[in-house]
Amino acid sequence: MPEAGSCHDCAKRTGANSLLFPEADRDQCLDRDCYQSKVAAHVARAIQADPRLIQISTTWGTHTNGVLGRGQYVEIVTKASRNGGGKPSPERKKCPHVTKAIVVEGGNCGHIVNVCADPACETHHGESRKAREAQERLRAEQRKQENRRKEELATRSRVLAAILQKVAAPLTKADLELVARDFVNRLPQEYRTLLSQRHSPVSAKSKPPKPAVEIGSALKNLDEAGYSRLLIEMSLLDAAHNAYAREGGERLEAVAKRYRVNVQKIAESVAAEFASKRRRREQRQKAKGKHYRNSSRAVAAKTTAT
Repeated sequence: MPEAGSCHDCAKRTGANSLLFPEADRDQCLDRDCYQSKVAAHVARAIQADPRLIQISTTWGTHTNGVLGRGQYVEIVTKASRNGGGKPSPERKKCPHVTKAIVVEGGNCGHIVNVCADPACETHHGESRKAREAQERLRAEQRKQENRRKEELATRSRVLAAILQKVAAPLTKADLELVARDFVNRLPQEYRTLLSQRHSPVSAKSKPPKPAVEIGSALKNLDEAGYSRLLIEMSLLDAAHNAYAREGGERLEAVAKRYRVNVQKIAESVAAEFASKRRRREQRQKAKGKHYRNSSRAVAAKTTAT
């Protein structure tokens, strides 16, 4: 690169001013574009001098222009080192297919290394080929399972369509039970507990109350009317028990109006009950306060007499 000049005499490198770059452990170029142009020229000259050089990349994936990705070759390491099992790793083994290659992409670009790029080589590509074959078998099995799943779902969809063609109104007890049980299974646990408490035969005199049975056990005793009421009940559980439900009160009042339920009368009855409870609570608090004052006076009188 005559226009770039010699790297040895270039001021755009850390080694040219050690006082400015005291932390640099080796000489590095500070002009990225100039450095890459020299590397590209070096690669082009090396390939021109030896057209048999294989062009490789140190990055994974598929590459263009005949460049082999990291998974398509094994770089041969010359150091005679062994792993913990005592056997040399594949990159430390030799084979008749080892050839020269030049790195044209990724790290160490421009370096010439020894590689084995023959996919039929058992020494360097046997394990990876077996892994690819095992992965391909796994993918084939997954495709078969996916096809079976799609076929089964298509069958189920057509069975459902055939069932719907024969459904008539009103629904039978078996149909109502089917819908009710499915609806119950979709409810949150807190609502399932509410239902089990409402539908369990708990004695009013038992304190504490008996544990409620699972709601599913109570469904078997219902008739058509019971299942119908249960479906309406589950549809309005959130409106009745969730004070933060959006438009819950309006939904409940709309259904009450349709069934001619006097919401105002129920609200007045509940208000009277809560007012009675508040009065009883206030009376108990007053009684406790009077008892405490009398006790305090008695203690004070006894202390004075002593």
